[in-house]
Amino acid sequence: MVPYARGLEKHYPKEQIIEEAKRHLASGCKEIVLLGQIVNKHPEFIEILKTILSLDGLEWLRYTSPYPNFYTPELLFLHETENKLCPHIHIPFQSGSNTILKAMRRGYTVEQAKEFIKNIRSLKRKISITTDMIVGYPDETEEDFQASLDLAKYGNFDMIYIGIYSPRPGTFAHKNHPDTIDRATKRERRNRLNELLKSISKANNDQEIGQIKKAIVDKIHDQEIYGYTDNMKQIIIKNKSDSKINVGNFINVRITKAIPFKLY
Repeated sequence: MVPYARGLEKHYPKEQIIEEAKRHLASGCKEIVLLGQIVNKHPEFIEILKTILSLDGLEWLRYTSPYPNFYTPELLFLHETENKLCPHIHIPFQSGSNTILKAMRRGYTVEQAKEFIKNIRSLKRKISITTDMIVGYPDETEEDFQASLDLAKYGNFDMIYIGIYSPRPGTFAHKNHPDTIDRATKRERRNRLNELLKSISKANNDQEIGQIKKAIVDKIHDQEIYGYTDNMKQIIIKNKSDSKINVGNFINVRITKAIPFKLY
């Protein structure tokens, strides 16, 4: 969908990206997110990361969305050694079936996806992995769907943003692949994947209990303060009447409770 909506791939010059990062940091921003379709395909991606990581005022650096087949050993090394490069990678695998990946024209195989996950899990620094998956893509069989469940288990993903396939006029899928999966089957597959995700998220979040985590505040209600950690997990703390915490502040919190998708 993205290539049809945004046109052909373009790369902003390194200097332009770095200057924009400098402007944001000078205005008081502490977190920089590099956004791009196949962001790690940029020919100067590593140099961009290294330069921004060296800038005064930066607390956290993130990027999205990368592809597994454009990861280099140097990029993995940065994740292991640079504390300001957040220990979180969001990578849209979309499916665990090579048949579906090929139909989607993703440009990589499930074997490449698993090799990427293996490399991330081998790092000394623990990295959270989140992903996107589509269920009910045209001609997706039960076997194809089971392959996505298998990838979710193998990846041990902290979050999966699950989409139910729906035809969009003008896209490659709409032109070439009739919508063959009925709504009930799509919903049933989404629910099964979501139940698996809940169990994985709860097990992973339980491991955070007792840790002191750095978090950035992004929303404040009367009784609760919401934020997220460097590994992109939502955290909720009680808001005291005399609290001087503001949106955008970094705070250190001790994790005392965990449920699927949330820490307390």
